[in-house]
Amino acid sequence: MGSKLIPITEKEMANLLRTGVTVTCAFGPGGAALEWPEGEPMPDAVRQVGLMRGILNRNMDGAGI
Repeated sequence: MGSKLIPITEKEMANLLRTGVTVTCAFGPGGAALEWPEGEPMPDAVRQVGLMRGILNRNMDGAGI
């Protein structure tokens, strides 16, 4: 089984660490990315980044993507 990688910025990573959620991430030459194991429910860290970016905020109200 693999993982989905969601690229995040340094600022987003710092904000995530301040919230106290468990952050599972990968680091490489392209920067940092949150890991989301395939077949698993959405991790809290991924949900928090979605809220920070305003993606989940709009879509939870049925606005669509």
